[in-house]
Amino acid sequence: MRTVLGEPLSAGGYDLVLAHEHLLIDISCWLDTEHPVHRRLRDLPVGPDSIDLVRSHPFASPDNVVLADPEVAIEELTIDPADHQLGDHDPPGRMLVVDVTPDTAGADPPRLAEISRRSGVDIVRGCGPYIERSWDGRVDPDAVTADIVAAFDDRYPAAVIGEIGTSAPTTAGESRVLRGAAQAQAELQAPLYVHVDPWAPDSRRALDVIEQHGGDLTRTVICHQDIVAVRDPAAVRAVLDRGALVAIDIWGDEDGYGGDPMPTDDERLSAVLGLIEDGWGQRLLHSQDVCTKSQLRRFGGPGYLHLWTRIRPRLERIGLTVDLINDQLAGNALRLLSGV
Repeated sequence: MRTVLGEPLSAGGYDLVLAHEHLLIDISCWLDTEHPVHRRLRDLPVGPDSIDLVRSHPFASPDNVVLADPEVAIEELTIDPADHQLGDHDPPGRMLVVDVTPDTAGADPPRLAEISRRSGVDIVRGCGPYIERSWDGRVDPDAVTADIVAAFDDRYPAAVIGEIGTSAPTTAGESRVLRGAAQAQAELQAPLYVHVDPWAPDSRRALDVIEQHGGDLTRTVICHQDIVAVRDPAAVRAVLDRGALVAIDIWGDEDGYGGDPMPTDDERLSAVLGLIEDGWGQRLLHSQDVCTKSQLRRFGGPGYLHLWTRIRPRLERIGLTVDLINDQLAGNALRLLSGV
């Protein structure tokens, strides 16, 4: 397990592991050019005059769906010890970011390495294709496998596979990509992240394909389970019963999404506590999945440090043990990465 700089993970461990983030990404494949709001936002940058409308319709703004500035990423990763959001808490002593930006959604390993080097934050990166509308042409599973394996031997090495994209429902092409990713996982013995549609996850199909082609479900992460954990907790338990990990990874995002909003953090917290009470506490991963400008702190969003500044104190106040809190914020993700 190496960082994007080719270095081993910190022997001293981490206070915070962001298990699913994007420091640089282009998800123009999600841009909704047919939405009536798109015409108003088409030529507007994200800023004070547009942010309220953007936050209500994040995928109607071309500028919102691209994060391309290392300077912004470095600033957003930096936490000021005097930040009022910390209250009486210290900033994290050491932080690890798992950047799972797909190859077909703006992945830029050299600049990711630059961000790590200049910020002092350890970063491990993912690789592989995203949802089908982010790539063109027919995909060969064996070619996907070869590309993923090669990424692990890159100058800026990958350490996880994914996030591999699936739609609702999973397309035939995406199933071929999953097959290639599963084959790569079998060869590399690496974690595999699967993007599912947050509102209509096709999780069972993804797990079936991975299992059929030699993947390891115990090191497979089904991402974006925030909505389903609140609305259909039995579906989340079905994923956990298969042996996979579940990621509640959009913390802090309570935006409207054109009338089908994300859950609140209160709802997420209640769902997570229910899963912990049922014995799944060590199979949960957490992050903020920052992939749009409206999620950045500079625009009033939760940013990359929301888990530490906002959620960790709440976990303490409701009485979770230190060990359970550490599992949620770092331990579970580190066990996934190390294979322990």
